[in-house]
Amino acid sequence: MFHIKHILIKVFMTLDHNRIVIVDPICIGKSGIEEYTEGLFKGLIENGLDVYLFSHYSCSIKHKNVFKIFLIISERLSDGIFRKSIRAIEYFLQMLCSVILLIKYRPKIIHFNWLIFNPIDLIILKIIKKIFPNSKLIYTAHNVVPHNSKYNKKNLQNIYLICDKIIVHGQKLKLELQNNFPLINSKKIFSSFHGNKKKIKLEKPSCLISSNYNLESNNYILFTGLVNENKGVDYLLKTWK
Repeated sequence: MFHIKHILIKVFMTLDHNRIVIVDPICIGKSGIEEYTEGLFKGLIENGLDVYLFSHYSCSIKHKNVFKIFLIISERLSDGIFRKSIRAIEYFLQMLCSVILLIKYRPKIIHFNWLIFNPIDLIILKIIKKIFPNSKLIYTAHNVVPHNSKYNKKNLQNIYLICDKIIVHGQKLKLELQNNFPLINSKKIFSSFHGNKKKIKLEKPSCLISSNYNLESNNYILFTGLVNENKGVDYLLKTWK
């Protein structure tokens, strides 16, 4: 589970909060995303808040307030226009299910941890704002702009505009958001570090690891994660040179 920095919890604590709902359509079981969401979910509960989580069907977080809504049936289909169309339809229907549950629980804060289909997301956010004009919409923009995919800048800007608070992971991303979308009020953008994974601990001293793998010198860097440009591999290589 990720340890979420207290500043992220503080964003929620400073708002009028009778009840909070976290919506995470890609909170997939045994994933890094799930661990992050679990850290936020349980961290808020530990601070005495009434919290609900709408998650992916495979989510393994065990709690009476977890509702598994999102199921990606289209993943079984071959890539193509038909699959994308089915994916859009199922996502829209599942987001509507989320709205129905929101009506039942009537939260004061609605937090979207991920939004994955901007045209549909914008429609849903507008519906939510219409039904809950006094509730606060919070969006965690893990990626200020999508990586490796085309996107409609106007749709994304409208999503940022409709949200009451936007959380980003670092001052650099806050500046990136402001530079790309100058219409966004900087006062509603909050920077919070991603947090660290509590479960990670060094089982063996580093000297044993280096000797076992014949890494006796200090000229080694351990990099874990996807080898994508947005993960900073290019910065790592430039620094190493």
